[in-house]
Amino acid sequence: FLSLCWMSLSKEIQNQKEKEEELRKELFNAKENALAWERMYDFLISEKKEDHQIIQAHENLSILYGMEKKDSKFAIETMKEHQKMSHHEIQQKTETLKNLLHISKELAYLPKTELLLDHIIESIKSILFLERGVLYMYKNQRLEGINFVNIDSNELNSPSFVKSMDTIKNCFHTGQTQIKLFKKDEYSSGVDYALVIASPILRSEKVIGVIYFDSFTFHSYEKVLDVDTVEIYSFQIALAIEMAVLYEHLEEEFNRKTRELNLANEKLSTIIRNVKNDMTLASKIQEKLLPGKITLLDKLNLHIFYKPLFEIGGDIYDAFQVRSGIVRFFLADATGHGIQAALTTSLIKSEFDKLKDLNMKPSEILRLLNRNFLEKYKSLNVFFSATILDINTNRKEITFSSAGHPAQVIIKNENCIELLKSGKIIGIKENVEYSDVVYDFNPGDRVFLFTDGAFEEFHAENEIFGEERLYSALKNKKTLSETIQNSIKALEEFVGVNERFHDDICLMGIEYA
Repeated sequence: FLSLCWMSLSKEIQNQKEKEEELRKELFNAKENALAWERMYDFLISEKKEDHQIIQAHENLSILYGMEKKDSKFAIETMKEHQKMSHHEIQQKTETLKNLLHISKELAYLPKTELLLDHIIESIKSILFLERGVLYMYKNQRLEGINFVNIDSNELNSPSFVKSMDTIKNCFHTGQTQIKLFKKDEYSSGVDYALVIASPILRSEKVIGVIYFDSFTFHSYEKVLDVDTVEIYSFQIALAIEMAVLYEHLEEEFNRKTRELNLANEKLSTIIRNVKNDMTLASKIQEKLLPGKITLLDKLNLHIFYKPLFEIGGDIYDAFQVRSGIVRFFLADATGHGIQAALTTSLIKSEFDKLKDLNMKPSEILRLLNRNFLEKYKSLNVFFSATILDINTNRKEITFSSAGHPAQVIIKNENCIELLKSGKIIGIKENVEYSDVVYDFNPGDRVFLFTDGAFEEFHAENEIFGEERLYSALKNKKTLSETIQNSIKALEEFVGVNERFHDDICLMGIEYA
């Protein structure tokens, strides 16, 4: 829009230059004519014509010269006046463009609408030398004045404002700018001159209001009234109102969304608080599922490290004396993490407690555990790996069986013997048979039972800690508790001290003292 205004202004300046050049040519021709008559006069003298002819020629020359001088003076005065007028119009256009640019910048920052509209009305008044202004908006089925410059709102309903009101209504109904010049007493009694201007404010080609100005000093409007400027400012007012409506809508929408977000945050905070309370309670319940202080035979040392991924975990263990000279160890790892896995551990604990004291081999207990889970919980799709280890201190041997659990290890004189799985994980297939393996277990030997979280951790470059690193750490000749602590420390350093583990970790060490 500003570019179009500037092009129009440049074209007007070019036209003024062309007119100035024409006037200069006319002045030059006038001077040339005067010189020609002077040469004619000299020629007549040289020819020595009759005196009366010379006198007559001289008189004619004087008359013509005087006429030419008069025409030249008029041309010069006309050019000066034209230049003066052009300069004034250029100043007016420049001032208008400056104001439009300033208003456009203010629109970008969305100031208070009332202040912006006051500024626009004040700009029109000052640019066109108008005295008063009113912004009308169509509300409640009628035009209402909302912004006033140098005019009292009470005057809008006075008898003296009838002519102006007619012009305003005509502008609103036709959608066209109206300019009315009233001479003495035509506008109102006692008013010599009145100039009234009303321009429509359009929004989506619909008239939504009228900008009105008037003046009672007619001499200020000679050759300076620019209707286009009024309409341009009317467009700026419409744009300001459009932006204000949009801003109010966005503000209302933002406030609504903020209220909804705050309400959602309150609900979420309540839910999180309830979940935390539930998790704390679940953690306490799960602690009750795990054995307390484990009292074993004097010939065995036991150390257990257990760290769930969250407040509750999916690993569960037990250690107890079945009968004289036989201690049974149980370790299970439910699939998944968090609440689901923790609930599964409660089922595992419940079903294992029914079988744990039976005078059976580990493989037979795993078979019964698998059967019971499929009969009761098959629809729940509950799966878990498990291992059972019996240590007979009288016969100095261990009996081991595993249901899909990772390989466990026996450490004998720094030699590492893997205890491999002997059947599928529990809860998948019916009638699974599990087998037992038997190894010597002498003083100084150690056996370690653990879940996959003890070796299936990754560092930043996605390399796994792995069984070999775990086995190497478990071969440590320090005390059993120090060995397990060093193994966990090695895992933490591999993953990163400040990094979080990705699975529950349970590591159980048993040593024949």
